[in-house]
Amino acid sequence: MAKTAILAPGAMAVRPQGAIQGANWSQIPGSASSAAAAADGSLWVLSTAPSGPDKYIWHYAGGNWTNISGMASEIAVAPNGTLYAINSGGGAYSYSGGAWTVLGGGSSAITTAADGSFYVLSNGNGAGSDQAIWHNVGGTWAQVPGAGVAIAGSFDTGSYTLSGGTVAPGGLYVVNAQGTIYYENTNASFVQLPANASALAPTAVGGVFALGYPANAGGSNLYYFDLNAQTWSMQSGAGGSISSNDGTLYAIGSNGAIYSTPVQSAAPTPTPPSGEATAFPTPNSTPNLTESCDTSSQRCGVQRWHTKTLDDVNENLVNWTPQLMTVTQLNNVPVPTGFNDNGPGGSDNGRYAPYEDQVYTVQALLVTRKHETGSSGDDDYHVEIRDPNNPAATMVTEAPHGLCTDACASGFGPDFDSIRSLLDTCFGAATSGFQAFPAGVIVNMTGVGFFDGLHGQTGALGNPTTGAASNFELHPILHIDFVSGKPVGVPGC
Repeated sequence: MAKTAILAPGAMAVRPQGAIQGANWSQIPGSASSAAAAADGSLWVLSTAPSGPDKYIWHYAGGNWTNISGMASEIAVAPNGTLYAINSGGGAYSYSGGAWTVLGGGSSAITTAADGSFYVLSNGNGAGSDQAIWHNVGGTWAQVPGAGVAIAGSFDTGSYTLSGGTVAPGGLYVVNAQGTIYYENTNASFVQLPANASALAPTAVGGVFALGYPANAGGSNLYYFDLNAQTWSMQSGAGGSISSNDGTLYAIGSNGAIYSTPVQSAAPTPTPPSGEATAFPTPNSTPNLTESCDTSSQRCGVQRWHTKTLDDVNENLVNWTPQLMTVTQLNNVPVPTGFNDNGPGGSDNGRYAPYEDQVYTVQALLVTRKHETGSSGDDDYHVEIRDPNNPAATMVTEAPHGLCTDACASGFGPDFDSIRSLLDTCFGAATSGFQAFPAGVIVNMTGVGFFDGLHGQTGALGNPTTGAASNFELHPILHIDFVSGKPVGVPGC
């Protein structure tokens, strides 16, 4: 470990408050590039200086920062407070009692385990490639199955049964180069978690926090996976690095600002998309087929129109907590038995449970857009999206016109119109022909699940009448957040 001069506490001056964290977050004075939460409630960080991959190491305890000699590219803390670090040369070290101990070389990532041992990823492959996993117990190294680009040890003493297997105590979370998340048990069995991530912060209370995939230099969105419910929910805030202990989650913003928030003993309540907070608690439970708004000059849809606009009789069954999925996963949602594109039993007011009773969030590439006008159009905005990690996987998403009958009556009309307005402001007014979005526009899109009949829609996959991959949509869209490719210098975008 390279020796460096001890820095004054003033070097950890507070960074400007960022816009990425919500009201539940508290800012900690100082700046960092990554963090490692300790079991005793203190925090170890790598600073934003100097330039290059190896950074100064700081410890935050009792409201004060202390710098120690040495620099590192990644750090982790064991339950007994021992600090582990690796540098850009691959060297692994431990720090305890004011002294560094050399542990070995050839490492690219490091994490600690509940039993005090630690894991590293090797650096034998190229940067960004999956690396072999090695486990050090009592000074003895052994390779374990699997490979990845990021690892995080579990300190949870609970056991959780997922659809793909059991998450038992003492294991290791692994993220591979495609963002796929696995949990490796101590018996070398693996359990895959749904969705993708760029970084993980396991808790000790039945869940794991994750940053969205692919990583966003401006701050990746934050999600929480509840191991009991087997569901993802989007959280307030974003960051480039996260770490947690028994009671606190830490996030590092894109400008180096450091934030903390309490970790709850159950999945935190997600922040609903903007504008929906008042609509969610009081959804219509009984649609009125004669409801109308001022639609004298407004053309609207017919087929399953109540369901498409959230004014159907089963709207009260919708789970408004977004489930994090991928476009590829939604492409493979099974077609309901006896599917009828007029609805269950031919009813405009029915929903196919459980998939149409759920709000989903997907990270997707915007492909094309069309304003469905004309004698056969329902005035929706038809938006085609694609899985950024699987170009073959596309799907249809739709935003109704907020003044259409039932769209207006549902109470969600302003939400629908805000989606349409955002797209028009950022990319110009929609036309009756398909317009391609600029290359590389990736968003987190939230909407309600919906099965549609296949009638030549651009972006639709599968055929519900034959049982092939489902023609599953997000209809209606409720919220859009830009991840990358947002137009620069466009007022209101």
